[in-house]
Amino acid sequence: AAVTVTDHTKGATTTSRAVLIEYSDFQCPACAAYEPLVKELTSTYGPQGLTVVYRHYPLPQHNKALLMAKASEAASGQGQFWEMHDLIFAGQADWSKLEVTEAEKTITTYAQTLGLDLTKFNLALVSKVVANKIQADVASAKTAKVVGTPTFFLNGQEVVARTSADFARLIEQSLATTTANVKL
Repeated sequence: AAVTVTDHTKGATTTSRAVLIEYSDFQCPACAAYEPLVKELTSTYGPQGLTVVYRHYPLPQHNKALLMAKASEAASGQGQFWEMHDLIFAGQADWSKLEVTEAEKTITTYAQTLGLDLTKFNLALVSKVVANKIQADVASAKTAKVVGTPTFFLNGQEVVARTSADFARLIEQSLATTTANVKL
């Protein structure tokens, strides 16, 4: 689906020549394993025209994935989506083993670490706005026929790449063949 203003993007913004969309689940170990790679791609290719988009696809078998998606969106309301995103993935090995009530305490700690207004954060956690954003991402994933996480799309085409070199080759090809800005 086309990138919209509600999407979380990093890398190139106004000069985007390639768009890499990741459908991800904060509780998915493979998604956490790919995080350093996605960061590397963003820092390497962002200046050359790559925009990276994060979309939620919390899987039902992960009982804390939706909570973490809500936490990232609640942080987004205070301009801290990527910061919360990074804390959640960095702590995944710890919070994923906790009971849900303990995981809820963890996200409060993360919000405090980021200096968020906790009242606003807690209200956003249970808000329709946050729920609707996540539902919109899930609907987009279903339209795109995403079945698991992480799933990547480069300029609208699903890509199967496992290594930094695989991604680099695909992104470089895309950047080389796309002269016009991709619509964001």
